[in-house]
Amino acid sequence: MAFCTNCGTQTDDNAKVCPTCGQAMGAVPAAAPGMQAKAAKAPMDAAKKKKLLIGLIAAVVAVLAIVIAVVVLTGGPKTFSVQNAVILNTDGYDTLGRLELRTDSEQIELNIQAANPGLRENQIYEIVRSVKVSASEKEGLSNGQEIRISVSVNEQLLENNKLKLAENEWTYTVSGLEEIKTIDPFEGVTVEFTGASPFLRAEVKREKTDGAYGSIRYELEKKDHIAVGETVKVTANYSSNEDSYIKNYGAVLGAKEKNFSAEAADAYLTSPTELDEQTLTRMQREALDVIEAYLAKLDYADNITYDALTYEGSAVLMGKDSYYSDQNFVWLVYSASFSPVEGAEDCPLEPGTINYFPIRFDDVIRYQDGTVDYADRSGVQGNSGALYDNAWWGQHLSGYEDTTTMMTDLIRKLTDKYDYELSEELEDLF
Repeated sequence: MAFCTNCGTQTDDNAKVCPTCGQAMGAVPAAAPGMQAKAAKAPMDAAKKKKLLIGLIAAVVAVLAIVIAVVVLTGGPKTFSVQNAVILNTDGYDTLGRLELRTDSEQIELNIQAANPGLRENQIYEIVRSVKVSASEKEGLSNGQEIRISVSVNEQLLENNKLKLAENEWTYTVSGLEEIKTIDPFEGVTVEFTGASPFLRAEVKREKTDGAYGSIRYELEKKDHIAVGETVKVTANYSSNEDSYIKNYGAVLGAKEKNFSAEAADAYLTSPTELDEQTLTRMQREALDVIEAYLAKLDYADNITYDALTYEGSAVLMGKDSYYSDQNFVWLVYSASFSPVEGAEDCPLEPGTINYFPIRFDDVIRYQDGTVDYADRSGVQGNSGALYDNAWWGQHLSGYEDTTTMMTDLIRKLTDKYDYELSEELEDLF
């Protein structure tokens, strides 16, 4: 399709003239007077219009930029955060953890500067100085526990500098604390019993003396006057307190009490029944030797006669305390019937007089290997009275004629310090 250059009518492509105005198709219409000059100026006017349009757009953009800048500079407060500047660390052990909290001042400065680039350095510094961060709890923390982190800042400074804090509070969850282990305070611990029963002394011995074990205190319920078979309780405790112990060693004590038994130790004899046959026989033989030697050395021994010595029994006296010089002693008692020989003058001894001879064995102990021994043995004890007497000298017979007096001297006078037990034979005699 074609268009008439004169009137603009659409025509057929093959038309020679415009059907409307008769203008030849493709011909340039003649210009009216004065139009040629205007036609020549038309291109310049279009260029001006384009420049004007560009200038107008630029002006509008500039105005908009100014408006935006004014809005930015004069608008509401800008928000900044401190959460990324708060550094939180936990250490220690579960249930007794500690929280370390500190703030990165440089990061807070960067956050404020990003929120309000127009602030001066001293303004930012004052705001940073006023920031305070705190935690709801810092001690005794457990894994999974939630801690409240709070932030405060000088509100007047924020208002003056058109700033606002993004968050005043958030929650921090504790994690990474080590688990507390439980240790046996009696691992490698023994009780050493020394001395002889029933006056054994107890002392705690331990193999481990450093670290967690070195900070344990042991207390004996009973330290002395302990008998074989008796149980002694030992209590274990912290040298300071449990919290300090956990902080230092990450552990708590398990069972804090344990009983230790004095199972094997030397023992003082406390009863005649503890004298085994072999030991009793040995002690009897020694007692007889002492008595017979004594009788053989009597002055004018030829003036008296006596029948065979008879064993009457034994008594064991056990000290009630440990500070006596003799912790225990055993009496072996023998007797014999005495008479003056025919023709002996000035002998007050009645024919058939029974005399008792007690022999004392001190600190009689049964050792762990089963043997029994004693520390000392006495001579014949007691004074029966005159055996031979005249105006110039006298001879006295040791021992006792009266069993009641013998019982009093040997035993009853000592019952404030000693417990005693008699053999069946001696009980019958007394």
